[in-house]
Amino acid sequence: MCPQRSHAPSRERFIDISAAPARLSVRDACRVVAPRAGEPVRLPAAERCAVVLAHPQASASLPALAMLMASNVPLVVCGSDMKPTGMMLPISANTLSSQRMLAQAAAP
Repeated sequence: MCPQRSHAPSRERFIDISAAPARLSVRDACRVVAPRAGEPVRLPAAERCAVVLAHPQASASLPALAMLMASNVPLVVCGSDMKPTGMMLPISANTLSSQRMLAQAAAP
């Protein structure tokens, strides 16, 4: 079971995986950040926060990525210089982009 959120949501909250190797996954409808050394941290899926993957050995499961997108949460990936190299955004967050992607997917 996921812990209940004990604080008000913050617009500046994010999950930062940059200090140590960790894996982002899903278990029992919770986001789980499991560092190689230490206890996993479980966050409710309803907790909206951006995710930054910056450590070279950071990883994320496909269900975790799908949960982020379904929750309207952006994912930022950084290179070895710790600067952002890409961003994954939910299709539903941008109407024009989603219309283009749907049209491209439907094209023969």
